[in-house]
Amino acid sequence: MERQSRITEIQDKHESCNMSSRNHIIFGTKGEGGFLLMNKHKNIQNLYVNQMFYYFDSFNNSEKIKKPCGIIKIYGNSPNIQIKPYESTFEAPKVGNYHKINLLDTNQQTIEVVLDMAGNVKYYQGEKINLKRMKYVKGEPDVIENYATSITSNFTINGYEIVELIYYSPLKNSYHKISKLYYFVPSEKNFIIKEEIISYFQNNTSIKPNCSIYYLNIEYLDFVDYNGTKGSIQTLNSTDGIKGKFKIDKTSIIFDEMEDGKTTISCTYKTLDGSITTTTRFVMMDMIVKLGSNKQQLPNDTRFFSTSTTQKSRTMEKGVDNVGNKAIKQTEIFLGISMLLLLFILQM
Repeated sequence: MERQSRITEIQDKHESCNMSSRNHIIFGTKGEGGFLLMNKHKNIQNLYVNQMFYYFDSFNNSEKIKKPCGIIKIYGNSPNIQIKPYESTFEAPKVGNYHKINLLDTNQQTIEVVLDMAGNVKYYQGEKINLKRMKYVKGEPDVIENYATSITSNFTINGYEIVELIYYSPLKNSYHKISKLYYFVPSEKNFIIKEEIISYFQNNTSIKPNCSIYYLNIEYLDFVDYNGTKGSIQTLNSTDGIKGKFKIDKTSIIFDEMEDGKTTISCTYKTLDGSITTTTRFVMMDMIVKLGSNKQQLPNDTRFFSTSTTQKSRTMEKGVDNVGNKAIKQTEIFLGISMLLLLFILQM
């Protein structure tokens, strides 16, 4: 078998066969399976990469089995990777080595991928393309472990992402690596996400004022604003108003709560060519209840988070008869009074 570059025609004879024969019989594979007798050799429609052609000398009626005297496997010109509909007309603009795709929202969407050979998107249709999801870390892309896969026609993104698409285009004796980096980002260069308000109780340890070190895969944490005091990630330990009031774990920076129970954190993340800023107001309900006589008020769109302790108590109550019921009821009464007091405060 040999590889040959063929796009619209094939040779009518194979050098390994009897060249004195007037015609060779040629069968070609079909993409959907099976074989096709080739009645012509030029201007053939719908040839495709890695298509096989089998050449035979003239058949003898006495032959029950006949082996091909020649076999070829075809390839075309190396294609370009394109995603639809974002590159239907022109290639996406580049930021460094990344092709930038502006998104209007963060909803999940399916991205169509084609291998385009000078306008012919059918020749390489169905070929496997390697997909790597990446994250932007300190100015360099980094492949996310266990996020490499292969696709044939499309992939799904969940909001803003960085991906690399790789295709190995066959040549006569080797392969040509074709790769393309895509950067799916907000339509605004310096994007500000609407402020979020989260309320919680002190014994709910899963919620504390914080900035995630990596909010999304397209950026990393660069600056924070802690109740009006701004500081770079590199200078937090020396910034008055912030130093001594935070701790860093593997995934986030956790800040001390303010004395009045209201802590506002803005996190600014560096992207390839801009920034994304999130602002969250953390409201500790225990302190708001304590200071209720001072008419502390909560915004209308505050999100409430119940304590993990109360949820666990209710689960245990179903499985254990009359054990701890008194303590559970006292907790529920306390929370009920707290919520009534909050409603009273909000109406004042």
